[in-house]
Amino acid sequence: MAGARARLASWAPPPMLGLFALFAILPALLPWIGGYTYLGTEVMIWAIFALGYNLLLGYIGATQRWLVGGLWAPLVAGIVGTALCGALVGLFVARRRGIYFSLLTIAFGVMFWFMVFLLDTWTGGEDGLTGIQRGPLVLPPWGALSLRDNLPFYYFVYVFFVLATVVLWRIVHSPFGQVIGAIKQSESRARALGYDTPRYKWVVFTLSTAFAGLAGGLYTLARFGAFAEPMSLQQSGNVVLMCLIGGGFASLRPRAGRGGVPRPPRPLLHPHRPLDAPLRPPLHGHHPLHARGHPGPHPARAPPDRVPRHARRGIGTERGVMPGAPILETRGLRKAFGGHVVLDDVNLRFEPRRLSALIGPNGAGKTTCFNLLTGVLRPDAGTIHFAQRDVTGLAPDRRARIGIGRSFQILNLFNDYTVLENTRMAVPDMRRRGFDLWTPAGEVTAAADKAAAAVRLIGLAGREHVAAKFLSYGQRRLLEIGVALAGEPELLLLDEPTSGLGSRPLETLRALVQRLSERLTIIVIEHDMDFVLSLSHHVAVLHRGTVIAEGPPAAVRDNAEVREAYLGTLRHVGAR
Repeated sequence: MAGARARLASWAPPPMLGLFALFAILPALLPWIGGYTYLGTEVMIWAIFALGYNLLLGYIGATQRWLVGGLWAPLVAGIVGTALCGALVGLFVARRRGIYFSLLTIAFGVMFWFMVFLLDTWTGGEDGLTGIQRGPLVLPPWGALSLRDNLPFYYFVYVFFVLATVVLWRIVHSPFGQVIGAIKQSESRARALGYDTPRYKWVVFTLSTAFAGLAGGLYTLARFGAFAEPMSLQQSGNVVLMCLIGGGFASLRPRAGRGGVPRPPRPLLHPHRPLDAPLRPPLHGHHPLHARGHPGPHPARAPPDRVPRHARRGIGTERGVMPGAPILETRGLRKAFGGHVVLDDVNLRFEPRRLSALIGPNGAGKTTCFNLLTGVLRPDAGTIHFAQRDVTGLAPDRRARIGIGRSFQILNLFNDYTVLENTRMAVPDMRRRGFDLWTPAGEVTAAADKAAAAVRLIGLAGREHVAAKFLSYGQRRLLEIGVALAGEPELLLLDEPTSGLGSRPLETLRALVQRLSERLTIIVIEHDMDFVLSLSHHVAVLHRGTVIAEGPPAAVRDNAEVREAYLGTLRHVGAR
């Protein structure tokens, strides 16, 4: 019984069922409050339009209505024509963000508005297209049902209202919907996790305009004509207000992650291995999770179909680094902003399965270097090679998909998502299902299991269902690293991970990084010299955009040029 209720809730939660029931009896209630049936019809049509717009989660969309006579022709033409129009517009706006995205869609909306009046031979101009009739609805074997009266047409629209609401509910709570929500909160973080954000925005833009087209076709039949008024900027503003005040699906959204996460079918980490063993195997080894003779207490509990094929053979083992070759190498990197040269002829070499540090005074170019390594910026000259592959021209999402993960100097999380949802967004299993528009996101069990393991790894067990914005700063900093780790990187870049941490969180982070560095390649930017010199195998020093020294921590510490340029008098710190 509980299972049946859960399945029903995945299609339509109780508040939505109550809403459907209310609209089913609304024609009988409206006369009691001085209303009329047609008012309920318009409410449902505009609700379809607003819910479709809600997919954009704050982006302003432009719509176009292609209207012809008959019953089904306006609906089909409205959906198909508007979706095609939205797809074309989306090609121009999907790669823009923030205010530029909004301004471009407003511009296209205004352009279509003026086209209606300029092409008055086809559109009727100010008078619109009149005389459109509601054809009869043929229902074999009952015959044809006339829709000219408002009551039968109300229930005709009611069917589309229910179907559109249920479909949109499923989309919003699917992996695709979770990705769209993540992009709205932080597009840069979503891209750093491997999501092709322009492509997602293009798809959601097209879907949103398709539902707007459905609403436009129904509105044409309701008013027996097509007029320019619904395309005005004022009406677009009304739809925005509907979403802002009503909240779209947000008011019906269950507290993220509540209801529990499926427990792992077997221990995700070896019971005798430190908790912070990495989720992904190193380039030169085989992860204990993928070993045939796994010594866990219940190895038979994980059915083969629950484990992805790539996971069973060990991620990364088929593209390992050649012996003696670096995992990451830069050659002659140069980057300038205007006339200011930030990096000049930077040559770096990082060995696999080692912790390397990139240090230097403020303004030395460290974060710019990280942004070049992760694809956020393109170098003016030079190349970047990862695992013997030239990745200089790859976008951030493509670099993330081949195994380069990163944290950010300024915390960059999905603040409205829970701890578990943040880590789940990073798991490759979730990314591979990113365009799944139907399956509930919580049912991607492989992603849920790995996300839960990442939460335990960073020491936030028990806080899985707390929104990231309610965590302390130290917990948010740990979650920032946990999200990067959940992406199963082969190379992890940490940008000032100790920034702002107190003594206890710092020791927790130190222990975590130390154990991870034994099995994962890590490059860290850091100003805490105790942290750097006590943990690093290799240190490179940037000063005024050039590498002035690199080598073992002890050698760098004793380098006179480094002392003069940056370190000053440094107390002795034990180094490897």
